Amino acid sequence: MKKLAPIIVTILVSGYLCFYIAIAFFINDHTLIGSIVVALLGVGSFGVLVAMIYTLIIRLKEIDKEDDDDISKY
Repeated sequence: MKKLAPIIVTILVSGYLCFYIAIAFFINDHTLIGSIVVALLGVGSFGVLVAMIYTLIIRLKEIDKEDDDDISKY
């Protein structure tokens, strides 16, 4: 049950970021500055997406370890 909340939050934020990345790549701006801005937004969103998934993996491992420590106390 403890694992459900981080997974749901990661899925929701990842969906939002994927939508944002898709919009960034479908914007058709022919100026150099516009293309650079769209590329930076896409790369930044992708970086945040990777960080969210990495953080989720670490948090799930912490939750597993936390349960083992709680059992050993009793």
